[in-house]
Amino acid sequence: MNFIKGIELAVSFLFLTGVTSCEYRASSMEQAQLACDQWEKLGIKASGTVTIQPEQTQKMERAWDIDTQYNSAYAENWLFVEEKRREWMSKPQTHEFTSLHSRECVLDKKTQYVLGKENKEIASGNFKWMDNEGEWEIVKRFPYNAL
Repeated sequence: MNFIKGIELAVSFLFLTGVTSCEYRASSMEQAQLACDQWEKLGIKASGTVTIQPEQTQKMERAWDIDTQYNSAYAENWLFVEEKRREWMSKPQTHEFTSLHSRECVLDKKTQYVLGKENKEIASGNFKWMDNEGEWEIVKRFPYNAL
């Protein structure tokens, strides 16, 4: 009798261990996205101002120059706008950011995961725009079964 109870307990233990060690997979992409959204809401929201110095705008200016093409039909107007733009970019620019989040969810259909990414600099309050922005790291995975 005790032998049978021992076997039953062992089987029950093995079954529970097997069930609890399995990764939970949401039955749909929407459920995985919802779970990640709940996790994302628990993150930190940052806000503040950033002042971009003229030397920092040089990178932005070079990128803008590449995308801008000179049109001789509008030469006079183009030169005026270009002069004003360069004048504006030669001064420090202050911008506000109001809803920067430390967490985000990204869908990866290839692996059937909704990936939870976090930026530790935002979460810790050490975030500084264009100086100490931190990096986005995958810290949580929300798997789902594709239909």
